[in-house]
Amino acid sequence: MDEENLRRAFAGAPAAFQVFLEEALGVARTGNRAEAVEQFQKLLRHPQLTPAQRAAVEETLVRLQRGQP
Repeated sequence: MDEENLRRAFAGAPAAFQVFLEEALGVARTGNRAEAVEQFQKLLRHPQLTPAQRAAVEETLVRLQRGQP
């Protein structure tokens, strides 16, 4: 998971998105990949994500689903 890329993509995002991102990152840090995937999918469902935010989340989901760090 590229936390730096995610944080860069969400810099300046609305506070609600920041909260969702922090929750997803927190779950990912615990090593619970299934729950982390759920959290990032929840974040991805927000229609107001920018293309850069969407791409960062999608990249993270691919890595998590492949079991990559």
